Amino acid sequence: MNRLNILYLPSWYPNRTNPFHGDFIWRHALAIQKHADLFVIYIGKDKQLKSTFELEFATENHLPTCRVYYRDFQSPFSALNKLVSYLRYKKGLKLALDCMQKNGFKPDIIHSHILLKAGWTAQQLAQKQNIPWIHTEHWSSYLPQTNWFEQQSKWHQQKSIKIAQQADYTTAVSSFLLDALHHQQLLGKRNVVISNTVDTTLFNFQIETTKTTSKVVLLHVSSLGAVKNIDVLLEAFHAAYQRNNNLELLVIGGAAERNAAFAKRYQHEAITYLEPLPYATVAAYMKKADYLILTSEYETQSCVALEALCCGLPVICTAVGGLPEFITQENGILVTPNATNELQTVLATCDQQLNRFDKKQIAQKAMELYNYNTIGLQFVACYQQAIKQSNATPR
Repeated sequence: MNRLNILYLPSWYPNRTNPFHGDFIWRHALAIQKHADLFVIYIGKDKQLKSTFELEFATENHLPTCRVYYRDFQSPFSALNKLVSYLRYKKGLKLALDCMQKNGFKPDIIHSHILLKAGWTAQQLAQKQNIPWIHTEHWSSYLPQTNWFEQQSKWHQQKSIKIAQQADYTTAVSSFLLDALHHQQLLGKRNVVISNTVDTTLFNFQIETTKTTSKVVLLHVSSLGAVKNIDVLLEAFHAAYQRNNNLELLVIGGAAERNAAFAKRYQHEAITYLEPLPYATVAAYMKKADYLILTSEYETQSCVALEALCCGLPVICTAVGGLPEFITQENGILVTPNATNELQTVLATCDQQLNRFDKKQIAQKAMELYNYNTIGLQFVACYQQAIKQSNATPR
């Protein structure tokens, strides 16, 4: 069978205003690109834009990518702001579709990521072009813990449900998220779990690494947002250090102001804060660490946990969301959410647990499951099934 043409339409995608925005969706694109041809369209706001629209087209990692930026609109009237934003998004989409057509790309299927706004748009395009549509959801706002969807207007809820149920396939990165979508009635005709993916050329097992310290290094990687529950982590580390001073904590990913705020609140000689780093640098730190630690209130899955496992790094994390689906006794330690005393005991004694983890085996298993080739093939199987069920004829 010829390689399929996929119109790839994400709501989130790395861009000039936020280079890490939806980076997990970008990695899905790289995985799919091994087995199909994609044209990526991203429409987003740029508050610094002087003109109303600006289009950028480039081929990045063999992915033809069209980004259209539109100027933000602000008035005292919320409804008017939303209307103008919607109209500019639609106009930006038209510019991007014209770009796709000029580049001679004709899609066999549309693949959207995040229902609002890309999913809504993808459904309309698929219907107009009479081609299948598959949708991948990542957004934690649909989880019961957030209560976000229930707080939306009845019109928004009903519109979302009607659109989502028309997808030929819905994929989610964990069973936990898929169950949440089922609860919200946001599943399509067929549904399957397809994991996030990992760049295993960066995140992989290295037999010999040179540690710069004899202490047990605990690594945390995130933007330090509220859902990551950093206060619980830092309080537990302080208490654990009183019992075992053979520990170090390295926190990577917070913006300078956020790092400074936590450093002031939890001053400690054994805690180091670093701002966001390139993926290769993060991978290098993982290969020298002893544990990854996550204290999240909820997670749809956790890309950083998958990356850690591919490096052979055991994961200490809260038993929330999609994490218990792949963190086991063989590759990590699950703790009760918000249980500071339990966490401090785990941290204080984690040096005694190190020898029970086979880091090479952890890495080998994770790399087999989450590499680009494996995940890409799973998506292509969905495409082929969707085309078969819809009786559409590929080019």
